[in-house]
Formats: sequence, C-alpha cells, structure tokens
Amino acid sequence: MPMEIEAALMALPEVVAAAVVGVPHPTLGEEVFAFVVPADLNALAPAGEAATALSLQRALATILPLPLRPAHLRTTAVLPTTPAGLPVRSPLQQPFLSVERCVVESKGLE
Repeated sequence: MPMEIEAALMALPEVVAAAVVGVPHPTLGEEVFAFVVPADLNALAPAGEAATALSLQRALATILPLPLRPAHLRTTAVLPTTPAGLPVRSPLQQPFLSVERCVVESKGLE
C-alpha cells in the first residue's frame, strides 16, 4: 500500500520525492502519513506548505480511493535515503513512535 501511494504522489508534477509511513493512531491503530519533497522549494514556507499540502491532497483525491489517501501530508526539503536513493522510512516514523510510547507509559501510571 505505501508503494501505491508513493507512486501516486510521484506521478504529480509538483512532487520530486515522496515517502509514506504508518504512524500510530489512538483508535485506528495506524494511519498513513506522507512526506513530500516539492518541486518548488518555496512551498516549504509556512503559508506555502499549507497550500501545497492542500493542493496535493486534492490531486490525490482524483487518483486514489479514500482509504489510500494519506491522513497527513508534510512537505520537506529532503528525505533520508539509502545509497541507492530509496527512502529510509524509520527516521520519518521515529518522532511518532516516541510520542506513542510516552502516551502508553503515562496511561500505565494512572
């Protein structure tokens, strides 16, 4: 599933690179989060990022069925990659996993 979403993002002319990861969700278990390197790096400015994310979500709505569309989309200047140029997903997931672990641990203290 992530590869299908990444392929849909990469098919858009405004996207240079994309990586999709699953992140923890309190009721669904996991949800889709996409990281995108935009062709226009001006889209990384705060106002540009919101507009770019909205534009990409609208474009994906014409390509992907609702269950495959990312719940969240973040633009970034670069993605971590292997020497072969493939995305490395674990650094993208790590901040979300740390937050999830803290939530679980704090619930255990109650």
